[in-house]
Amino acid sequence: MTFTSEERRLIALYSSDTREDTAAQLREAIDYIDERDVRAAAESAARKLTAMTDLAFADEFAGRYAS
Repeated sequence: MTFTSEERRLIALYSSDTREDTAAQLREAIDYIDERDVRAAAESAARKLTAMTDLAFADEFAGRYAS
């Protein structure tokens, strides 16, 4: 799965111990994001995280955004 640089930054900001928790953190933050493009990136990142497997998440992000 391909993530934009904006999505990667948001994932880093809202990273948690698991893929599911990171996606949940992003979804919770969406209501507080004022900028439309940043909100869209957060929504997209949460959807992509939800759609990917834990193994794909580990391959993509393991150790990079440890909380």
